[in-house]
Amino acid sequence: MNVDAKPQYSAIPPVSYSHQGTSKKIDIPNGRVGVIIGKAGETIKYLQLQSGAKIQVTRDMDADPNSTTRTVELMGTPEAIASAEKLINEVLAEVSRIIISFFFLQIMHVGIFV
Repeated sequence: MNVDAKPQYSAIPPVSYSHQGTSKKIDIPNGRVGVIIGKAGETIKYLQLQSGAKIQVTRDMDADPNSTTRTVELMGTPEAIASAEKLINEVLAEVSRIIISFFFLQIMHVGIFV
């Protein structure tokens, strides 16, 4: 295998992905998958760059339509996987804080307390 060759991307995922280390699968709520991917894939690229792990999100067509979550596979060294999982959890927590703040402000604006 030529290690200097540039990776080629296609609409069809590779049958196998060669990486050093191991992998871990985590579940992300369906409604938050877009947050992890980001606009034009920018967030997931950033997460991969920062963690050193490969992050693979199950495609819509491959996901269980009855599931409320989507499987995300983290691949790399144990350290890279731990870093990717931590970064993903931080992104999800930040989004949750933003949503809660938004709804709280809406409630305060209307003057209704639940």
